[in-house]
Amino acid sequence: MVADCGRMSYEIEKLHHQAVRGLAIVSPAEPPCPKKGEMWLDTDEPGTAGDSVFAHKTITADYTLLTTDVHLYCDASGGAFKVTLPPVAANAGRVYHVQKIDGTANVVTLAGDGSETINGSNEVPISIPDTSLSIQSRSVDWRIF
Repeated sequence: MVADCGRMSYEIEKLHHQAVRGLAIVSPAEPPCPKKGEMWLDTDEPGTAGDSVFAHKTITADYTLLTTDVHLYCDASGGAFKVTLPPVAANAGRVYHVQKIDGTANVVTLAGDGSETINGSNEVPISIPDTSLSIQSRSVDWRIF
């Protein structure tokens, strides 16, 4: 099914979608177009390939990322800590989003597994409040993008 939104068309494969803003359930025969600032999320089968609902977690101490993690919110208001990436070779193509959410000067350190690197360094400090990094495995190293 296609909803015509001026110059753009949005292909809708399933009838049940949830708008991020307002959390309104939409399931008409002809779905409306997303409004500016809205995004459609396919919530029929959470956790399946192609699903747009991402796992998120808030941490306050040392942590090793899991394959089920996607968005990691780091609250270092209680002190500095380290976030360790999983082995790069076993996670080819995997993307993580890491954000420091507190307003302190405490550092959140993003670290590779063992001697593995992130843009050529074993560790990347995040010290500025609200700084966000997206990182992807290239099978041989991690890259910030």
